[in-house]
Amino acid sequence: MPARSNFDNMSETPPAVQILPMNRHEDPEFKNYLDVGELQEKFFLRELPRRQGKYYYRESGLRKKPQPAVLFQSDAEIIASATLIDTEKFKEPEEHGGVFYKGALYFDVESIRAFDPVAWEKVSQIWRNLKKPGRVKYKVDPSCYAAFEMELKNVKRPDLVPPPFAPAHDVPRDELPIRLRMEVSRLVRDTRLSREVKAIHDNTCQVCGERLKLSETRSYAEGHHLRPLGKEHNGPDVKENIICVCPNCHVKLDYNVVRITPGMLKLKEGHSVKQEFIEYHNSHCQ
Repeated sequence: MPARSNFDNMSETPPAVQILPMNRHEDPEFKNYLDVGELQEKFFLRELPRRQGKYYYRESGLRKKPQPAVLFQSDAEIIASATLIDTEKFKEPEEHGGVFYKGALYFDVESIRAFDPVAWEKVSQIWRNLKKPGRVKYKVDPSCYAAFEMELKNVKRPDLVPPPFAPAHDVPRDELPIRLRMEVSRLVRDTRLSREVKAIHDNTCQVCGERLKLSETRSYAEGHHLRPLGKEHNGPDVKENIICVCPNCHVKLDYNVVRITPGMLKLKEGHSVKQEFIEYHNSHCQ
C-alpha cells in the first residue's frame, strides 16, 4: 500500500527524523530472529519488501507528515532505516502471525536500508536530546541526519530486481521429466495515490471489469502506472497515470501485450486518465 518518498537520495536532509524502537525479545513479529543480523537480513531486506513496506504496530504508530526518515532501534543500536510514507489505523484489530495489531505503517520499499549497527552511545552524541534506549519513540533534529549518515557502514538494500526467466529446454523422450521449482517475484508499487484510485473503483479492474474477492468483506486489486516510474521511463506518480487493475491484467500490461483502445477503460467520477500516458503505454506494446 504506499507513495514514493519525496527525497530519493537518503543522504539529503529529510523533512523529519524519528526513531522507532523494536522489541526483538518480546514482540511476536521479531522474537524468532536469533540476533540483530538475522533480523536485518530476513525482515528488513526480505520480509518487509515482500509485503510492500507494511509494518504492523500493536499500540501506537508514527506521524506520516512530513514524510520522516525512520531509524529502527533494537538492542540499543540503530540497525536499519526507511522513509515512512503512509499510516493506517485499522477499524478492527487485524490478525497477523497469531497476534492482533491496531494498525500499520507503510514504508517506501526502495528506501529500506540495513547497515552495521550504530551504537546508542554514538547516536546520542549526534542527537544530544536522547535518553536511554527503550520503548520510547524519539523525534530528532533532521539537520543532524548527515552526521548520522557518516557513521553508516556496509549499507545493504533489498534486491528489488526480478530474477530472469530460465530458458526452456525440451526433454528427450527417453528421459524422465524433472520437476523444477521456480519463484518469480514482481514488484508491485502500491502508492497512496494508487490506493485512492482503487478505492474509487472499488477494486474493480478498469480493463476487464473483474473484482477479485478475498472474503465477504475484502477484495484485491493493483495500481498500474501507464508510464512506469523509474529512470528509464520517468513516469509521474499521479492519479492520471494510474489505473486500477486485477493481477492478471497487471501482468499483461507490464509485459506490454495489451493495447489500451478507445472506450476500453472503465472510468468513474473522481478519476480520469490522461491520453498522453495511454499513448506512451501503447507505444511500447508488441
